[in-house]
Amino acid sequence: MQHEPIVRHLNRSAVLYLVLALGSAATLAYGEREGTGSPVAITGETALRIEMKAAGSEEREVIGVIRVSQRATGVVIEPALEGLTPGMHGLHIHEGDSCEAGATEESGRAAGSSVEPAEEAGEHWDPGIKGNHGGPWGHGHRGDLPNVFVDDSGTAETALYAPRVTTRDFQNRALVLHSKRDNYSDEPDSTGGTGRAIACGIAED
Repeated sequence: MQHEPIVRHLNRSAVLYLVLALGSAATLAYGEREGTGSPVAITGETALRIEMKAAGSEEREVIGVIRVSQRATGVVIEPALEGLTPGMHGLHIHEGDSCEAGATEESGRAAGSSVEPAEEAGEHWDPGIKGNHGGPWGHGHRGDLPNVFVDDSGTAETALYAPRVTTRDFQNRALVLHSKRDNYSDEPDSTGGTGRAIACGIAED
């Protein structure tokens, strides 16, 4: 005996509600709450477009862009990146305004080499001098952002929500993507164990 499709057992109102709910959820970035609509149309504030370049190579190949738009509380971060290792990758606003590499004392190589990718970006942006590393919803560095998800094809396209920052906080500061997942703690190190910089970009005025 064949069973009728389950949709036939739902009334039209229930089906319409389900469709609308799924459609609404799809428009929200990860972690974003309903009711925090963008004020861009009212304020005229333009979204930032940050070109991200591979760190640690002289060519600094462009791997994509990250778009940052203002919301009533926080920002939505929309990556469009490719050529990355699948998995989660830490993302931070750094205090410096440069993506240049730096040398270590042990290496003896000149500054600007690929020894320490994006070394000139400095530490994580920490205007309140919290001193500790935390997550985007925590009480640590203001520059600590949500992890970027990279799919099996090496592409990052999932939008993120960061409630503690504004688009202005990104301007003239280095945005750095790291090789490993951020665990949002000071262990095993003060960067959340995110490893080396793999991409960097500057949002300029």
